[in-house]
Amino acid sequence: MVILAKSYANLSFIFVATNEMTEKKARILEVALRLFALDGFNAVSTKRIALEADVSEALIFRHFKNKESLLDELRNQIPVRLSKYLLPILEEKDAKTVISRSIDMLYKVPESEYDYWRLQFLLKWDKRYYDPNHMNPLKEKLAAAFKDLKYSDHTVEAELLSHILETIAAGIVRDGKEKYEAPINLLRQKYGV
Repeated sequence: MVILAKSYANLSFIFVATNEMTEKKARILEVALRLFALDGFNAVSTKRIALEADVSEALIFRHFKNKESLLDELRNQIPVRLSKYLLPILEEKDAKTVISRSIDMLYKVPESEYDYWRLQFLLKWDKRYYDPNHMNPLKEKLAAAFKDLKYSDHTVEAELLSHILETIAAGIVRDGKEKYEAPINLLRQKYGV
């Protein structure tokens, strides 16, 4: 695994690039992701993953110590997946563009990645797996943008927008983008972006 770190002002972000994996290991991860996102981690057995991935259960355990390490492999992808969406925001200098890109980020996630983000939202309720710090770089960048725009309580405004965006994102991966166009347009209107 290769780890690269970048810093933007007082923000730092870590990127993880994983080595090439075998086709079967990738298939196991793909099926596990779909099943975990659909039914929840605790409801899915390695036997079911093996059956749907068309591999033996022994092969799963050759690649992964246990079901938790399979989940860890999926969770370790968070920095890489987030970086695609956060980097353009973190590199932006203009405050209004930071806010606009943060809102637009919700539409950048393709449906092919919805299972991954559904799983993240499911794990949010399990303290063993959820790390709320992944979004700190965005919150800090939003706070700086609101400060530049002379918001009196820029930190609270950034926290509020971050929570609203997270709620809309959860709805989008559950119900699709169309249902959330009106709230997103309202946010754009509220912030003049």
